[in-house]
Amino acid sequence: MNRLIMKHEENMTITDVKYDQELKEFKDNCKETEGEFFKKLRELDSNFKTLTTAKDILTSRNKNECEEVLNKCKQLIERFENLSATSSTILACNDDWTDAQCVPDIRAASEPMIEEMKQEYPELESLADFVIGDITEVISDKVVITESAESVVDIAGIKDICYTINGMTSSSDGNIVMTGDVSKDKSHITVMNMKGEILNQNVLNRKKRYRIWACRYCCNLSGFNVITVCRPDEIGIYNISDSSYQKKNIRDMVQTWPEDRNVWSLPLIPPRMKSLLVPTAEKCMFLIIS
Repeated sequence: MNRLIMKHEENMTITDVKYDQELKEFKDNCKETEGEFFKKLRELDSNFKTLTTAKDILTSRNKNECEEVLNKCKQLIERFENLSATSSTILACNDDWTDAQCVPDIRAASEPMIEEMKQEYPELESLADFVIGDITEVISDKVVITESAESVVDIAGIKDICYTINGMTSSSDGNIVMTGDVSKDKSHITVMNMKGEILNQNVLNRKKRYRIWACRYCCNLSGFNVITVCRPDEIGIYNISDSSYQKKNIRDMVQTWPEDRNVWSLPLIPPRMKSLLVPTAEKCMFLIIS
């Protein structure tokens, strides 16, 4: 009996040791698995934070781009609305004569200034070739607008190659002289007859490059001679009969001519005058003695 008890106890001891060993191995395996699990979890958490940060950056960038596009659209809409309002105003003014009632008041306000100009610049007196009578007040509801017919001619050699006409005058033989810009640094002088046929055309190059276009203006001088100016400061005489052209620069003839000053037009000069009046874009006028 005692042997059986001892044998049983020995078996129990061996079993306990075996189970304890297996339990220890199981716990060790669980700890190892748990460690790998938490390591993987930390990696997933880090990846999630990285993706969240990238998403926030992309969202912010897309939001800024959308706001820029929205602002540009608003600017385009405002520009279109301004253009539409301006166009409507211009179209409405075509048949609106109410502003004409202000002409007498404007003329009355200008008379003192004209008198002062006559005293300070007596040379301008010779420009008054004709006298304008008193202007009567215009009553808008009694103005009758009559239809008029106009004759339009497409000039071959001007329209086809997109030349611009800035100035136009006539010669003593009845031909028409036109001047204008061809490109940013080129201008043209074109002579045509009354039928719109081009008789002669010269394209002139500016030696120096400027940021402004080479707009050219003209007026009749005498006989076959036409005087012309080209921005910024070129002035010359063109002979229609032989297509010769002699030019100078205004800044070489006057004491004050800044780099940003440009000739703007060339008024009709009376034959008895011996001088030339050159307006500029800055509202300055130069009287050049011939």
